[in-house]
Amino acid sequence: MVLNNRCFFYHNNWDRKEEYNDEIWMPYFEEIDGYVMDAFKEEYRNVQILKKMLEEFRGNQ
Repeated sequence: MVLNNRCFFYHNNWDRKEEYNDEIWMPYFEEIDGYVMDAFKEEYRNVQILKKMLEEFRGNQ
């Protein structure tokens, strides 16, 4: 049941993801041939946002 609540929380709050953006430190990513580094950086940022949302979710329980 907790997983369903967590997914519901993420789904309802993903449109607020930019609010978490200021709190995210982005490390330097060296360019790697064959990789789309902008996509890699975006995925890293999204994971960090989900991590912050999980912390918020746990704090509200």
